[in-house]
Amino acid sequence: MSLPIYQRVAVTDAGDVIPGAEYTVVNENTGVAAPIYSDRTGATLLTAPYFADSAGTIQFFIAQGTTFRVAASGGVGTYTDRYVYGVAEAVLVDASGNVDGLTVDGLFNFGSGANTGQLGAEFNGVSVTAAGKWRVRTNGGTTRQTIESNGDVVFYEDTGTTPKFFWDASAESLGIGTSSPSAPLHTVSSENLVAKFSSSDVTSGIRIEDTTTSYDFYVDSGNLRITNTAGSERLRIDSAGNLLVGTASVVSAGVDGIQLHQAIGQISTGRSSTGGANHHAFYNPNGLVGTISTSGSATSYNTSSDYRLKEDDVPMTGATERVKALRPVNFAWKADGSRVDGFFAHELAEVVPEAASGTKDAMMDEEYEITPAVYEDVTTPAVEAVLDEDGMVITEAVEESTESVLVTEAVMATRSVPDYQGIDQSKLVPLLTATIQELIARIEALEAGA
Repeated sequence: MSLPIYQRVAVTDAGDVIPGAEYTVVNENTGVAAPIYSDRTGATLLTAPYFADSAGTIQFFIAQGTTFRVAASGGVGTYTDRYVYGVAEAVLVDASGNVDGLTVDGLFNFGSGANTGQLGAEFNGVSVTAAGKWRVRTNGGTTRQTIESNGDVVFYEDTGTTPKFFWDASAESLGIGTSSPSAPLHTVSSENLVAKFSSSDVTSGIRIEDTTTSYDFYVDSGNLRITNTAGSERLRIDSAGNLLVGTASVVSAGVDGIQLHQAIGQISTGRSSTGGANHHAFYNPNGLVGTISTSGSATSYNTSSDYRLKEDDVPMTGATERVKALRPVNFAWKADGSRVDGFFAHELAEVVPEAASGTKDAMMDEEYEITPAVYEDVTTPAVEAVLDEDGMVITEAVEESTESVLVTEAVMATRSVPDYQGIDQSKLVPLLTATIQELIARIEALEAGA
């Protein structure tokens, strides 16, 4: 049925209620009437602030290019063009409360963009096009941070092209300076200091723990320590620079362990037992060939001598004549002038070869420093952070630092120096023993003849 122009509402014989051509809403503040139209036809629609269409959608026109509507489905949103019926909302709050395409102050935008499943953030209209990710950009279009659809999190350097902080979700690894971390924490840097940890607590430190077997590697109070599954220390470099192996304290009476004394250049080994115990063992491809051991009050220097290692033994002969060929002398050391009794190694080698090492007058090449390397301290002044107009950091702040920088490389050369011989005087014992036996036999023969 059609309604007369003066009618405002009608009820049909079928029970339908039909609105008329126009409802008038009066602004109580201004007293100005604003009509609501029942369709989108007619020239007056161009200036009409409201209308309700046949689908049950109420639309509000603030200006010819801007539309706001409340849909029959319960959604609330804005149109980008009020002249195109059915165009999608620029910002939509649907009946479930979801928001799409929200722009704040024309600068910051949240929206699904062109790709399904994408959540993006953009500045000053710079488009976000990658699917399934969260991306933050500057007003110049430089990417600062992304969260990928696979869970990777990336922070970029100032140009927005090179990842500098990268979380690999699938590998559960963090890369600093690399986008391909090969360990749970992987740092890459061109600087000489890759990582720095600071604390005002002198007892604080860094601890790396094997959660499976409970082996620890940690640094605290100036000590670097490694422990075993029971928590016992197995190695420590203490704050004095001493290297301790198998003990948490310096080696002394009753302590098992090894210590390298930084201050005096001494190696100490300790055993908690007063019985026979090895301090040093020496191996080569043939096995154990010697030890240094202690007993209650003495030290033994042991070389292999088990009969099971030997064969084809025969008595020594001519020992007395060989001893007569030795030239024991008293001599002065050139280094300090002290005088001792002994042998010249090359002379001893002619009589007892196994007692001397090396070759007479041998020389060897030695590298030495002609001029030392030259270093100088270079101080880098502090620099304040530089921000863009949006408050984003363009250049990070830098603290003042001082670094020793190599100016001139050391000049090295090679020279020929003596390769000195040595002797093991204990190797003379068998010869001297055989000589004594020969002399005893002579004495006994002479006594028997008398």
